[in-house]
Amino acid sequence: MMELSRDKYLILYDGECNLCHSVVQKIIVYDNKDVFRFLAQNSEKGQIVCQSHGVKNTLESIILISPTGKKLEKSAAVFAIAAQLPKRFLWIHFFRLFPTSLCDRFYDYIARKRYFWFGKSSTCLLPTPEIKHRFL
Repeated sequence: MMELSRDKYLILYDGECNLCHSVVQKIIVYDNKDVFRFLAQNSEKGQIVCQSHGVKNTLESIILISPTGKKLEKSAAVFAIAAQLPKRFLWIHFFRLFPTSLCDRFYDYIARKRYFWFGKSSTCLLPTPEIKHRFL
């Protein structure tokens, strides 16, 4: 099993999705506590991590692996990520008022339409030297 940092959250994302690239960039900007690391699910390392953590590598969901090894997907991952970001992202927790099944259906709808709405990149995000340490 690939060794992950014991004090960082790992976000597995679709490396070809323009929406996912934008979200990763936003998280990096607002991750003042430096708690997140990133890995494209469709990279070689990403596939190894997915297999070692029992993640179905479907690219249909962002996956969050906590420092304790707990795996969260879809809306649960979004809420857990938002909880680690500054207070300006507290509005995301408003959606917790709705049942998880409804939040996940909304997540799935966006996931199905993301390439149509935001496009698909033929290459994975290449981090700048300043943020390269945040990617596995």
